[in-house]
Amino acid sequence: MEIDVGNITREVLYGPLSQGLVRAFLDHVLSHSLAVCGQLGSTKNLPHSRGKKDLIETSELNYYLKHEVMSSCNGLVLETKDNTTIDLYITNPATKQRFALPPFMTNGAPFSYAIAYVAASMEYKVVRTVIPGFDVFKAGEYKRDDCVVVLTVGVDKDWTRRVRIQHLCSKARNLLFRQNPLTTDGFVHWVWDDYSEYVLTLNLETEIITPFLVPTCLPRHEGYTKLMYRYLPMGKYLSLLVDVTRFSWEVWKMKPESGEWTKMFNIDLEPEFASSLYCVLTPLGWLKFGEELIFSVRRVNGKGNKRYNSYCTRICIAYNVRRREYEPFELAPNLDSFLVHRNSLVWLDGC
Repeated sequence: MEIDVGNITREVLYGPLSQGLVRAFLDHVLSHSLAVCGQLGSTKNLPHSRGKKDLIETSELNYYLKHEVMSSCNGLVLETKDNTTIDLYITNPATKQRFALPPFMTNGAPFSYAIAYVAASMEYKVVRTVIPGFDVFKAGEYKRDDCVVVLTVGVDKDWTRRVRIQHLCSKARNLLFRQNPLTTDGFVHWVWDDYSEYVLTLNLETEIITPFLVPTCLPRHEGYTKLMYRYLPMGKYLSLLVDVTRFSWEVWKMKPESGEWTKMFNIDLEPEFASSLYCVLTPLGWLKFGEELIFSVRRVNGKGNKRYNSYCTRICIAYNVRRREYEPFELAPNLDSFLVHRNSLVWLDGC
């Protein structure tokens, strides 16, 4: 289905749309022009995009992000403000609309969050995970079996709908507390970039968490040469990049419905960067649903494990998978955390 974005007005976008039209609109806009990365926990968001001449263009959002950005979906970002209560907001930076979610009290426990769109019900859902720390479970306010909660935006008035995790083994359950979750279309994933046997995937339509095994044939190293397993959302798939060397990767993708893994291709930038003794490349996010991968160039700081003992520079590169070419570009300094974001005019029906 092809659509003329110019003929879709803001008023139409704010009204109820069919699932097919919403998907067609997002696919058209997102695959052609939108953002890739910005800083977490900052009032600045510096995305870059492909312009009409297919060149990298950098721009600053014209919206002041007031709080820490935790997640993004279809142009909507999830912001959190941590005081004696936790205040969460869904914001569309392109339209400057903002919607407050039900707040909740906290005893100092840290949380992770994710927002995703459920196509079957045409609803947005927010997932909250309690991260164990400061003896949060010993305090009795939160229990290990009740640490994952789902809220349907515009429907639920409190955070009481818990996701069952009792069926998970301890090794799989520990993934809930390792890193901030990732989202693909209608799914939330808990992963660990230091390698784990599992990926935990929450189907937001059924609200069931399933542990999926990672490919058993992945290369494994130990000690300082241990490989980085980097998980990144890639459209409707979860991708996994295994850095075989500082400048080469195996790229895999997983179907979130079944946990089926497929090896896609290898990326080899050794010929171009092998002489760069004091830098490493870190994958940040995908453009055009897997056609292009953005890397940050990190400077190695002294000796030791280059994966951890490094810092970001201003330089990033955009690698085109099909053409096997890369293009360097610059971002503002001191950007160390990145989040894939897609500009759109989408808003929440009824909010």
